Amino acid sequence: MFSRAKSGYPLRMFECFENAGVARTWPQCGRQSSITASEHATLNGLPDRLGHVVPVAACELAAGHPGSHVAFVVAAEDGDHWWWLRWDARHRHLIRLDPCERTATDEDVPDDCLLPSGHHGPHSFEL
Repeated sequence: MFSRAKSGYPLRMFECFENAGVARTWPQCGRQSSITASEHATLNGLPDRLGHVVPVAACELAAGHPGSHVAFVVAAEDGDHWWWLRWDARHRHLIRLDPCERTATDEDVPDDCLLPSGHHGPHSFEL
């Protein structure tokens, strides 16, 4: 399975574009939500966690997406399990989702989508 940490990708998807001069086709949603103390404790307790749990999650889907917001929060099991925060105005859940299996093939170097499987809208390599 593809691993963010093992691939050299940043552990936060939006960091892929920071100072990279990459033109985005669609703007990201970016809606933010603070990680609660309970969520933080749950995530910190995951086995073989990679990196630290961020205090604020930012939605990584394209702006104007339908449904809930979703943000990558941490990888565990040496990068094989990706944990996400999914939230809307009334609900929030920590969930383990596999990454999208789509890869951009129109570039010199293949680029994997770093969003969760089944996500709405464009792939991360299109953002």
